[in-house]
Amino acid sequence: MISATVAGFVAGGASVWALFGADWSYSLNLGTGSRADWVAAFGTWVIGVAATAVATITFFYTRKHGLGTRAALLSSTRFLTADALWLEVEVKSFLDAPKEQQTWRHLRRMVDECQVRSETVKIDSSALPHIPHEASRKLVSINNRLRGFRSLMASDSLKMPPGKEGEFVGDQLLDQLKEVHKFSQELDEHCNDFSRILIRAAKKGP
Repeated sequence: MISATVAGFVAGGASVWALFGADWSYSLNLGTGSRADWVAAFGTWVIGVAATAVATITFFYTRKHGLGTRAALLSSTRFLTADALWLEVEVKSFLDAPKEQQTWRHLRRMVDECQVRSETVKIDSSALPHIPHEASRKLVSINNRLRGFRSLMASDSLKMPPGKEGEFVGDQLLDQLKEVHKFSQELDEHCNDFSRILIRAAKKGP
């Protein structure tokens, strides 16, 4: 489980590094593109696979130790918010990047990444009967905030102006993104609460 988690976050770190790294291009008879686009896409895919792997391993590990199906489902379900927790990292990485990397091109990549990761969280039907009401209410709150986050990412002010790809996005937009970052931090708190509720419920056993 630790190896899968580490692999996921290493790949995620690579994707963030690629988003704000140098823009050297290459061609592999696959059309034009940049290292950042390809590595970021790969990082997104690996994080998704890693989160699924961790959830699956947790399920079977919990079953193996005799805690029952309910505890196993609850323990694995808490990893469903992995993408939502990564949103704060994406926004913070852009805000912390050097000014020369706070361009419209890099912003577009960050926004695209956040749109992918901010899909609403859905619980597998096999786990639903075991989810405590408190966790269900918290998940509703998380999904409402995810929809709000997606609306923020879809703002016209974040859309790249034609011909401005390599230009600095401006201090006013950075201030706007700082507010988005605060919103993502609040989302993190709700995701962590959701995880704590499920862990507490899983420890109660069948």
